[in-house]
Amino acid sequence: MSLVDRHSLLLAEKFRTVVTVIGGLVLAFALGVLTAYVPKQAILLLAGISVAAVVFWRPVIGFLLVVASLPIDVTGTLGGMSLTNISVTKILAVLTLLAIVFDVLLHHRRVRPRRLVTPETILAVALLIVLMVSTFLHPTQRSAAEVVRQMVLLLFVLVVVYFVDRPQRLRQVAMTLVIAGTAIAMYSVVQRVTLPVSVSEAWVAQAGAVLDVGEANVGDMLRTTGTFSHPAWLGLFLSMCLPFTLGLSWKADKRRWRLVGGIAVCVQLLGILSTYSRMSYVGAGLAIAMFMCRRRFGVALLMLAVTAGISVFPALPKDFRARVYSIIEYRESSSSLSRIGQQIAGWHMFLDYPYLGIGPGNFEDKVVDYAKQVPVPLEVQPIGAHNMYMEIASELGLIGLALTLGLLVLTKRELSRLRCWARDSRNRRQEMLWECAGIALVVFVVSALFVHAQYRKEWWLLVGLAAAGRQFMTARRMDVLREESTS
Repeated sequence: MSLVDRHSLLLAEKFRTVVTVIGGLVLAFALGVLTAYVPKQAILLLAGISVAAVVFWRPVIGFLLVVASLPIDVTGTLGGMSLTNISVTKILAVLTLLAIVFDVLLHHRRVRPRRLVTPETILAVALLIVLMVSTFLHPTQRSAAEVVRQMVLLLFVLVVVYFVDRPQRLRQVAMTLVIAGTAIAMYSVVQRVTLPVSVSEAWVAQAGAVLDVGEANVGDMLRTTGTFSHPAWLGLFLSMCLPFTLGLSWKADKRRWRLVGGIAVCVQLLGILSTYSRMSYVGAGLAIAMFMCRRRFGVALLMLAVTAGISVFPALPKDFRARVYSIIEYRESSSSLSRIGQQIAGWHMFLDYPYLGIGPGNFEDKVVDYAKQVPVPLEVQPIGAHNMYMEIASELGLIGLALTLGLLVLTKRELSRLRCWARDSRNRRQEMLWECAGIALVVFVVSALFVHAQYRKEWWLLVGLAAAGRQFMTARRMDVLREESTS
C-alpha cells in the first residue's frame, strides 16, 4: 500500500470517528434534556432515532451514545421509576444490545462469546452473585434495586468488550469522553456565573450544612452540579476525563488541535473548581501530577504550576480558600466530622456482619442504629458512608470488598500491560491512551476514599476497556506469532 493510500485511509477513519462522536453527542444530549421535561414523548423519540441510528447506520453509534450519555444519566431519570432507576443511559444500553443482535443478523458478523469471557468479566459476575446472596439474606427494596444496577453494569461492561475490538475504538471512546466532559464543564461554569437553582432541590436545602456556611449565604456560594444530581459526581466525572484530554491534546498532530486541547483542559479545570468538591480537587491534582511526571521536563513544569498556584491562591475568593483549608483543618468542618462519623458507624456495622454484610443499599437505613457507638463530637446521618470501600465492606462484607479490590487491581495491572504492549509495538498514541486510562483509574481509586461510588459507570467503563484491550491485543499477538512461524 502506497503512502498516499495509507494517508487517505487514515483521513477517512478520522472523518468517520468525528462524525460518529458528534452524532452520538448530539443525540445523547438532546434526548437527555427532552427526557427531563417530557418523558413519554422523549422515549418515543429516543427509540425511533436511536434504533434507526444504531441499526441502519453504524451499530457502534449506539455504544458511543451510551458513553456520551453518562453525564446525563441522572438528569434523564424517568419519573416514577425509582426502584430500578431507569434512565437514558439504561435505555440506550438496551437499544445497543438490540443493535448487536441486528448487527449479527443483517451483517452476518460472527459472535465469539469467548471474547466476553475475561478475568474482569468473571470477577464482575462473581460480584453480582455476592450481591444476590446478600440480598437474599437481607431482602429490601433497596437491595433489589442495587442488584438491578449491578446487572446493568455487567451488561455495560460486556457491550464495551463487544464494540472495542480494535485500537481505533479506544480512540473514539476517549474522544467521546473529552467532548462530553468539556461540554458539561462549560455548562457548569455557566451555572457558576449565573447562579441558577441546583438540579437537585434536596441538595439546595442541605447546601448550607455541607458547605459549613449559614443557609442564608447559600446563594452566594452555590456549588454547581452540571447535569448531575450532586457536585461530587460532576467533579468525579471531570477529574476522570482530564487525563484523556491531556493525552489527546499532547499527541495532537497540529498546533491548532493542541490549542483546542489546552482550552478543553482549562474548561474542565474551571468546571472542577466550580463544584467546590474537595475530592475532585485531589483527583484533578493527582491526574495532572501523574501525567506530567511521565513527560519530558514534566517535573519542572509541574513545579512551576505548583508555584504559580501557591502565588495565586491568596487572591482567590474567600469561600473557595475556606473550602480548600477544610481539607487540612477537618476538625473545624462539620461536613468532614460527619463523614468520619459515618465511616466509624460503617466499621461497627462491618464487625457485626463481616462476611456478606447487611445487604446492598441498606447502609443509609441501618447507619442511624449505630449512632450510639460513634463519639459525641461526630455526627451520624441517614446518608451514604462517603467512602466506597467502607460502604462495600458494610453492605457486602469481606467477600464483596475482596472482589471489588481484586477487580480494581486486575484492571490497573491490565491497563499497564496494554501500555507496555503498545510501547513495544511503537504505537505512541495508543500507548498514551492506555496510560491515560490507567491514570483515570488511579484517580477513581483515590476519589473513592471520599465518596461511595461503587455504581458509577465511569470506572466500569475502564474495566470494560481493560477487558476489551486484553482480547484484541492477545489476538494481534497471536497473528504476529503465526506470521513469524509461517515465514
